[in-house]
Amino acid sequence: MYAHRTVFLVVCLLLSMSFGVPAEEQGGVAPNLVVNPTFKDFYTSWHRWAPSGVPADGFKADNRAGADDNFSVYMQGFDKSACLYQRVEATPGAKYRLRFKYRTAMKEGTAQVSLRFQVDKEILPQLWYQTDEAKWTQAPIIKGQTDKWESCELEIKVPEDKKIKYVVPMFAVGKQAPDDKFYVDAVEFYVIK
Repeated sequence: MYAHRTVFLVVCLLLSMSFGVPAEEQGGVAPNLVVNPTFKDFYTSWHRWAPSGVPADGFKADNRAGADDNFSVYMQGFDKSACLYQRVEATPGAKYRLRFKYRTAMKEGTAQVSLRFQVDKEILPQLWYQTDEAKWTQAPIIKGQTDKWESCELEIKVPEDKKIKYVVPMFAVGKQAPDDKFYVDAVEFYVIK
């Protein structure tokens, strides 16, 4: 009887020590917070945006040329701008890392990848939120052509600001020629120490 109680107490102690410790520090991999990160279900769970009057048919899927499997998505021919993003509930004080793979075939266009903050519409009239304390992070502008899949990584810390509801990985393009393509795949977004 006492042996079972001792084993139970040891298990409870070990479990309680792991709570609050990031999975990376526990020897595991932190869970990916993005839904459909390899685009196997194409654009499911992802928001797509293009300016009013711009056809959305430039959001395309490719089931032959993924970075880690047979699936990827791309944005093609957006001469003004367009973006692809997913909202993830923000935890104040948490630090997040975005890793992804990209490939380009652009003569004129550019791509910009960023981590941004959003609020609830009930709190403020605008959706996107940035202040001196709540700054967005962005990768260097991507342009030109890549012969293979490239990797990129960004980090952002959510400040202790109660207005912030979401942290948002965003992939944007602009000034694309009709045949310009920006491919995205293998998106990982997780909390780090």
